[in-house]
Amino acid sequence: MHGDDRDCARSTAGIRMRLCGAAALAAALAAGPLFSACGGDSPGPADGGDAEDVAPNDAADDGTPPEEADADGDEDAWPERLELDPGQVVELEADGDGMFEAMLAAPGGSERFGILLYSARWATGQVGYDVAVTGAAAMVAGEGEAKAGGRPPWDRRHALVDLGRAAAALRDGSASLVRRDPMPPPIVGERRPFLIARDVSVETIDAECLWVGDDLALWMDRTTAGGGDIAPAVRDDVGARFEGTVMPRHRLYFGEESDLNSDGVVSVLFSPIVSDTATAYFSPCDLFDAAALPFGCDYSNEQEMIYMTPPDMLGPPMNSARAIVATMAHEVQHLVYFHRKVIRNSLDAGGENAYLVEGWASLGEDVSGYGLGTFFVAREGLTRSDDFGAIEVLRSGAGYNPSRDGMLRGAAYLFVRYAFDRMGGDAIATDGTISDLGGIAWSRTAVDSPHQGSRNFENTVGVAIDDLVFDWFTALMMSGRSGSDGRPLPVEPRFSYGPRVQDPVTTFHRGFDPYGSQFGMTLTGPATTTLARMDRTIPATGSEIILVDADGSGREMTVRLTGDDLASLRVRVARLR
Repeated sequence: MHGDDRDCARSTAGIRMRLCGAAALAAALAAGPLFSACGGDSPGPADGGDAEDVAPNDAADDGTPPEEADADGDEDAWPERLELDPGQVVELEADGDGMFEAMLAAPGGSERFGILLYSARWATGQVGYDVAVTGAAAMVAGEGEAKAGGRPPWDRRHALVDLGRAAAALRDGSASLVRRDPMPPPIVGERRPFLIARDVSVETIDAECLWVGDDLALWMDRTTAGGGDIAPAVRDDVGARFEGTVMPRHRLYFGEESDLNSDGVVSVLFSPIVSDTATAYFSPCDLFDAAALPFGCDYSNEQEMIYMTPPDMLGPPMNSARAIVATMAHEVQHLVYFHRKVIRNSLDAGGENAYLVEGWASLGEDVSGYGLGTFFVAREGLTRSDDFGAIEVLRSGAGYNPSRDGMLRGAAYLFVRYAFDRMGGDAIATDGTISDLGGIAWSRTAVDSPHQGSRNFENTVGVAIDDLVFDWFTALMMSGRSGSDGRPLPVEPRFSYGPRVQDPVTTFHRGFDPYGSQFGMTLTGPATTTLARMDRTIPATGSEIILVDADGSGREMTVRLTGDDLASLRVRVARLR
């Protein structure tokens, strides 16, 4: 937790609240209910809150003594009036009847508040809620549009083997790591055979080495028609950017890659066959002995490899040198992650969530300085932030969901990036020197950890998963917002992403801003709704942001909120304006 700890204020009248704004940091999060396990990632008991229950007011508003107020049932009718500063966040706790209630001061008549709902029920499906607000304008112009959908234009689908099955095959002896004689580094102009999957078959193609450096070899399929050569200037540019920037940064942030055949390079095979499946992909099968493959693997090239569509088969901007490097940065992070997370740990059970793997690879693009695609991935997660549950990207062993693919890739990237920033992030100097402020040490630890899914984040961040997810959704609501004076809102660090900065080496942006711009486009923040548009449903382990504006009719607004018995709601209110 950042900042000075102090006891959170609680209201009287039996309504329990905790102030968690920039000027009043919470000493601990509220105790969350216990829920049934989901795979191996059931959240454990949340840490209990440290504030004590408060006695009711000494007297009711009408002068009735406390004893008579109790008898009449009027004690909880008037919650304490909360005067929040812009950027301040309040977590509400339900009373004995399951109602969340607050009276928000709005003396100016134009204040805006955000009500954040989070369902801490670790399951799938929708739960219901209801909200009533008095003294609030019903609509907010330009916000709270209907839920969006679609696939990001920067599309990278992957054909990844189930990591859990691969690990299980290692343990039971039905698969083995590559144990082969060292191979010499390739030479430009040399030809070698490679295996590659095509539909339901495996083909052997002949490939020519186009470029070789200290860490990288580029190969072009000479068997399959359709892919043209890469211009020498582009090859040189790609090689220099990858070896000079991407690979050193990946080793810094995630750890050293393997070198199974001792040739010293990661091979990149450009083949038209790849375009039948994806823009690019990494196959974990290549890290296993071809004579003893895990379940789901049909072949192995027994070396570190990624597969890419030839640039001349892609339209702009994907065919540029910088876009090629960005794709390589994404895929090589997969390679490093699989080696360090799965193979080195011989994982005990399950398998990592496919979208969490994608979230890590998107972070790899980001911190490499070539996060071109992360803008579109983040946009998908933002525009549909009210349509997914955290369980979808944190439950171990879950695979790809074609109908929700872009959204879940975005959600996973936004979550992993938040955890990196929460742990301190990094800093980059004008000469490109990178300093660890805590995020790099965390990412190295999390990648090397033998744990997966939510348990990995609980153990490495040191926060109960319900609290971490709730803080993440709060950060989506609060990050990048400005007050009515145009200045950034002062927000508690755990409720905000780190700063988005320009990389002095690559000139692209590093980090995430919900309102940032790139490629002439601007992000518009997370999905929000209004009192008039809300559909009164929320995904389990998901969130809803309801924007509420004062209507000027009084000096306060009263908020009353309830949820289904199964919703396990947690609620925060924030002053946004």
